[in-house]
Amino acid sequence: MNKKILKQCLIISEKNNHKHPDQDGYRHFAFVVQNEKIIEWATNTIGEPIMFLGYPSYGKVHAEFNALNKARGIMARYSRFEVVNIRITKGGLIRNSCPCKNCFDFLASHGCSKIWFTTGLDKAFARVEC
Repeated sequence: MNKKILKQCLIISEKNNHKHPDQDGYRHFAFVVQNEKIIEWATNTIGEPIMFLGYPSYGKVHAEFNALNKARGIMARYSRFEVVNIRITKGGLIRNSCPCKNCFDFLASHGCSKIWFTTGLDKAFARVEC
């Protein structure tokens, strides 16, 4: 992953933090990246989770799921993609955004090759292979 893309994802997240739909909870942003371009991005939202995918029923739809659904009609078919996860507090601090098992399984089953996520150590990222 190009460091420039990771920086762009951080800038978009920081710029849109105040508009995040979950003003009280954790603010997660997920970006679908293909061929070194941000294809689409989304946040976690309040709503009915996708129970058949194993998500708990606490009223949140995860950002990874929302971002991939938004990107489906835009992405190059049969081409692998990567996802960038970012979590920001209300005060703008970067926190750990490691994907949950359900999101990891969902993304891997749809062709994701790597997931990059903030670690909570300044603006550092870690990566997991799918």
